[in-house]
Amino acid sequence: MPEQCALCGAALPDKSSCQTIHEELLNFETLNAIPHSIHFLHVTCFLIQHERYSNEGLLWAQSMLHANLDEDLTEQQHLQSLRTTGKKSASGPRTWKFQRAADAPALPKIAWSITIVDVFHQMHNIQLYSEHVKHWARTTLQEMSSLLL
Repeated sequence: MPEQCALCGAALPDKSSCQTIHEELLNFETLNAIPHSIHFLHVTCFLIQHERYSNEGLLWAQSMLHANLDEDLTEQQHLQSLRTTGKKSASGPRTWKFQRAADAPALPKIAWSITIVDVFHQMHNIQLYSEHVKHWARTTLQEMSSLLL
């Protein structure tokens, strides 16, 4: 029986971890010149599902997923959006941290229907990989609502 990730619930391939898979996907994206907009969706979903974002970071991630999935942004517009919203909030310079503090209250557990392991299986084909990452992002966005309390 495969081991499960304690954070996202994924059934892990033999002697692997979600972190290892994440790093393999980062290498795949670099070697295959995957657009940054796809890379962003991958990293954001991974961080959401592995409880790495602060509460404020989760709100930011939600808004950025919406923007990147709902709007037809060019790569340049996507990068500009990240630069702008990552440094500032509507009321001025950002005062919160992206990373969840070690002593932060636990987040509610979610039975994620798509995880990084599912995306990993599409790594052999660039087009399928990009489509699956977008599907993962849409699904994560829908399922993450209980994290935003």
